Amino acid sequence: MLTLEDFETARAIAEKLNIPQEFGIDLDDDYFDPDNLVDQVSALNVGEFSVDNGVSKAVIIFDAFNFVIKIPFNGGWYNQTEYNEEEDEYECVDRYFEPFSGAYAPDRSDYCWDECIVISDACDMGFGALFPTTSFLCEVKGQRFYIQEKVNTMRHFHPTPSENSLTRAKNLDSDYRYCDMDWRAMVIELYGEDFLRSFIDWYRNDNSNHILDDMHGGNYGYRMDGAPIILDCAGFRDG
Repeated sequence: MLTLEDFETARAIAEKLNIPQEFGIDLDDDYFDPDNLVDQVSALNVGEFSVDNGVSKAVIIFDAFNFVIKIPFNGGWYNQTEYNEEEDEYECVDRYFEPFSGAYAPDRSDYCWDECIVISDACDMGFGALFPTTSFLCEVKGQRFYIQEKVNTMRHFHPTPSENSLTRAKNLDSDYRYCDMDWRAMVIELYGEDFLRSFIDWYRNDNSNHILDDMHGGNYGYRMDGAPIILDCAGFRDG
């Protein structure tokens, strides 16, 4: 649950950040250099924090706050290579930036905006319990920032569902075995098996729905109270 104070604190941080116009990862190496962003946040004296990223966004995670700040990448860097006959290998001769264009949002480069739209649609269908509070925060010099309640990824938290829920999760038809068994079991335990089936049916039958397209361990997890959630539901369609 995000409070007005959370929004005000996050906005005060975001408004002091200077994000480059071409902001993204090295798509050839799948690498984002966080040093510039880390230096800027460190200068704000907000306590301990870390910077994580996926292919479409950077995330600032604060130890002392109940929220994270998401910053969408607007594209990615590629290496232009040429063959060096003397060395008998390809070498990088230039780098170029390619804007994203696959997000399902008014700005096709913004997968965070895409994510907000998906979550809104899921809430309208009655599945809001599976998503953390996520909202547009502010826009500074053309760069949008988003706020999301802080949660635990699968990599950092392991639930303890009942044996009954685990058995039901294990015995689901293959069409319903999204995410890992413990996560499915917690959905069944808290909301029921019919809820889980209805959610997955909605995902599979809606051609514009891409919530479960990219469910690796960093994209789903649990609220601080152990409730199962999906952290990143935008998918990725560039590159």
